Amino acid sequence: MNTAPPRKRLTKGVLDALSCPPGRKDMLVFDADLPGFGVRVTATGKRVFLLQYRGPGGIRRKVIGEYGSLTPSQARRRAEELRGQVKGGGDPVAVQRAAREQAAAESLAAKATSAADALTFQLLVERYRDLHLVRRREATRRDVVQALLRTFAVTCPRRSDPPVM
Repeated sequence: MNTAPPRKRLTKGVLDALSCPPGRKDMLVFDADLPGFGVRVTATGKRVFLLQYRGPGGIRRKVIGEYGSLTPSQARRRAEELRGQVKGGGDPVAVQRAAREQAAAESLAAKATSAADALTFQLLVERYRDLHLVRRREATRRDVVQALLRTFAVTCPRRSDPPVM
């Protein structure tokens, strides 16, 4: 039994006529002329161009774009560019994954910096008041907070202040 995906020249007419067989979530159709260039057709009717190639660790599939936002000829040109990268020793999926990981790391670093900047001495004193001075009299709470703020405002330079030599 041959389970290989069908091969057809992917043109506008062929793509418009493709539909996913009942009972399946998707199917792949590869181009007869350009090896590895294909389209995934989902049960909902969505058609996505892709390039399949053999990379480190096995077969990889790089999504090129969705039919409608790309014409078959635009997708074919993009697939040829990606095939050139693969033949030159590149791995488009690994490049995309590395870029995603880099963006995630930068986002995480930005969030950490933002959180560190948001944690001010004023906020720490307020947290101390709310957590540890709750059972004290109002005057005591007020006096402790004022004393802490006054003491540390004098002895601790602000970030924008130049260091004292």
